[in-house]
Amino acid sequence: MLTPCIRQCKVDNGVCVSCGRTLQMIKDWRDMSNEDRMEAMQSLKASLVTHPCPVCNAPTYCAMNAGKSGSSCWCMTVAVADKPEIYEEGDCLCKKCLTTQFR
Repeated sequence: MLTPCIRQCKVDNGVCVSCGRTLQMIKDWRDMSNEDRMEAMQSLKASLVTHPCPVCNAPTYCAMNAGKSGSSCWCMTVAVADKPEIYEEGDCLCKKCLTTQFR
């Protein structure tokens, strides 16, 4: 089975710091098609990019910006206490900024 798992799991704020998947993505992984897994792995590697992160300018992937359902976006499963001031409606942050700087 295709997987980005490197068996060094450590979860921080609902995201595995080793492979970058959210807990929900890990849970759903077995039920995903190979095509969906490949797309997810490309988004984890930032080889799928929809825009730069407005905080750090890193390549960022947003499922909604790519025309997919909001429920398929990784950020929907990550708890964030306060939105940063730079965050504006429609501007998605990268996983690193959202999960480390703004919780």
